Amino acid sequence: MATATITYDLNDHDDRMAHYRATISMDIAMVLYEYDQYLRSEYKYGEKEEAYAYREKFNQFLNERNIDLDKIIE
Repeated sequence: MATATITYDLNDHDDRMAHYRATISMDIAMVLYEYDQYLRSEYKYGEKEEAYAYREKFNQFLNERNIDLDKIIE
């Protein structure tokens, strides 16, 4: 099995910020996933045209950065 270890110097501002980003990345992914599901629900049961446009734009942003929310949270 392959392993990876990342070391941060928490006395260094840039490393401290990188550590913070790494530790909250799953929370951010979950928020994005929940927002996508909210937009999906609004499109399906609520304000169809507006929610559809927002969800399409949201997914465009994700696709531009090759982010697959389903893959992240599996």
